[in-house]
Amino acid sequence: MKIKIFCFITGLMLILCGSVFAQNAQELRIGSSLSGNIAAGQEIWYGVAAAQDGLLVVQTTGDTDTFLEAYDAGGNFISENDDGPNEYNASLILSVKHGNNYFFRLTGYDESISGPYKISASYFALTQLNAGGSHSGNITDWDYKYFIFTAPRNGSLTIETSGSTDTYLCLYDENLEFLDYDDDGAEFPNDRIVHQVTSGKTYYIELGVYELGPYTISARLQ
Repeated sequence: MKIKIFCFITGLMLILCGSVFAQNAQELRIGSSLSGNIAAGQEIWYGVAAAQDGLLVVQTTGDTDTFLEAYDAGGNFISENDDGPNEYNASLILSVKHGNNYFFRLTGYDESISGPYKISASYFALTQLNAGGSHSGNITDWDYKYFIFTAPRNGSLTIETSGSTDTYLCLYDENLEFLDYDDDGAEFPNDRIVHQVTSGKTYYIELGVYELGPYTISARLQ
């Protein structure tokens, strides 16, 4: 009986906490940024509504040392980050689903941190990349391109770029945890990542550029 009561109370607390931060969260629209000033020991909540499936990037900019945590609409912890883009700013990448709401808790790195900051939300579509296949495109701005790969079997996955545009590659697991990086490994300006993958697992590939132009990315599984 005590176990059942404890479980009930714990579940109720989670529901109440989720409701509280959802009510207090400021709306952060995809493609926009907000400015703020965080006080020592303060926490500020932001909410983002996903209009479609894809990858959501929420990050801070400025000279204030910030820390970000991500939660789903039920108050369940998803991920956290400190010092993503550089020494002070935090950045989170989430795989999001259409119609779901996501909440972000912003604090200073420790309780003594205070100062101004900017926070922004960006959306990136996912392109399916299959074993033995390739995808060509043209990067016309400084955004990233993201690809999703699901391993049909265990093996050695080779992700490679080709062409004249100077690119770099990052590989992430199904939880968007960093796995590998390469720049110019396939002879400048192209890249190559070779990584062991597990059957049925999903992997995310980030393609970044140092210059704008056309690209081709391919996947091989051996």
